[in-house]
Amino acid sequence: RDAELFASRFIELGHEVVSFDFRGEPFGSGYDLTLHLEHIEPRHLEHAPRNWYMPNAEWHMEGARAALEAGRFERVLCKTPQAHRLFAPMTSGAVFVGFESRDRFIPDVPRERAFLHAPGQSGFRGTPAVLGAFEGGDVGASLVLPRAMPDGEYQREQNRCLFHLCPSELEGWGHGIHEALSVGAIVVTTDAPPMSEVDGTAYRIATSQRDPFRLVERMMVDKKGVGAALKWCLGLGPEEIASLRARARAAFLAEREDFRARFAALVNEEEAACVA
Repeated sequence: RDAELFASRFIELGHEVVSFDFRGEPFGSGYDLTLHLEHIEPRHLEHAPRNWYMPNAEWHMEGARAALEAGRFERVLCKTPQAHRLFAPMTSGAVFVGFESRDRFIPDVPRERAFLHAPGQSGFRGTPAVLGAFEGGDVGASLVLPRAMPDGEYQREQNRCLFHLCPSELEGWGHGIHEALSVGAIVVTTDAPPMSEVDGTAYRIATSQRDPFRLVERMMVDKKGVGAALKWCLGLGPEEIASLRARARAAFLAEREDFRARFAALVNEEEAACVA
C-alpha cells in the first residue's frame, strides 16, 4: 500500500517509477533515486546514486541500522513526529514529511451506531481488549470484524459504522486510523504516540501496560479501558456526532495536503541538487 501511494505521488510529479519487492533480486542500475520502504536489503543500495529511507520505527532492524550508520541515506523520511524524534539524533538527513492513506469516503452510505475493528493481519491492534469489552453481549451495539471481507464490502462497512476502534499497540503510520478519519468516523485509539499524535481522533484510551519493542514501546490497553470508550461513544448525541465526524474528515484532508506539499518540496529539492 505504501509503494502504491508513493508511486502515485512520484508519477504526479512527472517521474517514472519502478516498484519491486525488497525480497526480490537486484534489477539493475541507471536510476536516479531509490526509496526504501521499511525494510533494507544491502544489495538494493546500489541501484541509484541516491538512497532515501522511510522507516517504521518498530521494524527498524539490523540491515537498516547498519546502512544508516554507514551514511547510505541522503534522506530519512519520517511519517510521524514520533519517528522524527527517534531518527533525528541518528542522522542529519531525517526530515518529517507525514504520509497519507486511501480516501475511503462514500457520502451516501447511511451511518449507524455500530463499531468497526479491523486488525488485518497484525497482532498489534489491541484485538484481545476489544473482544474482551464485548464479552457478555451487553454493549448495546454490534461489532464488525472484517476478516477476509471483499474490499468493496469492507469500504461500505467503514462508512456505515460510526465508531472505529483502533487501540493499536504500535504503529509505523496507522492506515486503519487514517482511513477511519477519511470516512468521518469517530475514532477511538490509544493514548500513546504515534497514535495519540493523530489529529482528529475522538477518544484516547489510557495504556495499562508498556513493553520495550525495538526502537519504541508496545502500548497496550485493557478491556476495562475499551469498555469505558464504548460507553462514551454510545452516550454521544446527534450534534456531538456530527461535529466529531466533520472534525475527523477535515483532519484527514488537511494531513493529506500537508504531506503532498512537503513531499513535492523534497522531490523538487532533489531535482535541483541533481541539476547542480
